[in-house]
Amino acid sequence: MAYPANPNLRASTLALLSGIWTKLPAAVARARAWGADWCERSTPFIHTIDGEVVAHVGVLEIPVVIDGRAQTVAGVHAVCTAAELRGRGHMRACMEAALAWIDARHATAILWANDPAIYTRFGFASQAESIFVGPVVGGREDGVRLLARDDPADMEFLTAQLARRSPVSQRAATHEPGWLALIDLALWTTGPSLAWIPALECVVVYAVRDRFLDLYDVIGASIPSLADIAAHVGPGVDTAITYFCPDALGDHTLVAEPTVLIDQLMVRGAWPSDPQPLAFAPLGRC
Repeated sequence: MAYPANPNLRASTLALLSGIWTKLPAAVARARAWGADWCERSTPFIHTIDGEVVAHVGVLEIPVVIDGRAQTVAGVHAVCTAAELRGRGHMRACMEAALAWIDARHATAILWANDPAIYTRFGFASQAESIFVGPVVGGREDGVRLLARDDPADMEFLTAQLARRSPVSQRAATHEPGWLALIDLALWTTGPSLAWIPALECVVVYAVRDRFLDLYDVIGASIPSLADIAAHVGPGVDTAITYFCPDALGDHTLVAEPTVLIDQLMVRGAWPSDPQPLAFAPLGRC
């Protein structure tokens, strides 16, 4: 299933979404310019009244690695109903159709919710995520090329790095060739720095604030150590916070703490039963 081929229905779908998320149209256009087309990747389930789309549930098919096993999960996103028509079952009809489609194809569905109660009635359960915090020795900003999101050459370079990347974690990470990361990046109206570190042959997504290094993602064919990353992008820092599982970073001193991110990971279907803390990188969320 693709986005509605009927141009009026497609326009109505996008109009509904942009009415809920006002910054979405610009983000969709930005990601499309980078080669990541929302409408090609998202399978829509819609409800119409008099030819107008009034409810929507989108599904993304996302390659991931979970506990070292490659698989594809269904990422549920952009769930909404026109404000004046909520509480009448329109979203439920879309969600039930989406879940029937998912259950025929995938063992697991995931989503991130700021109101988890909406989704528990559809069989989703909350899964705690963590941040990982620990000491690090920072170094001067050295041998780093910052990438600009408004520079087509830089974004072409980033797209090429995404296509060859290894999963940032074997515990929990996406393993898609870049379209989801680019869509997520387009949705960040402001955000952390993107920097290419030639000596490490990777792009890091990060921010430095006072003595903290916030590390959001690492994009490369192999994942360097946290110590090596901090030595290049950590002037004045003594503490690292990673927003993804740090198992590939070669550092075992990071301690899991409750996440500071608002949206809560929810899972329907197969999921590891062990209690080890986990987190998906922010550029791997749907």
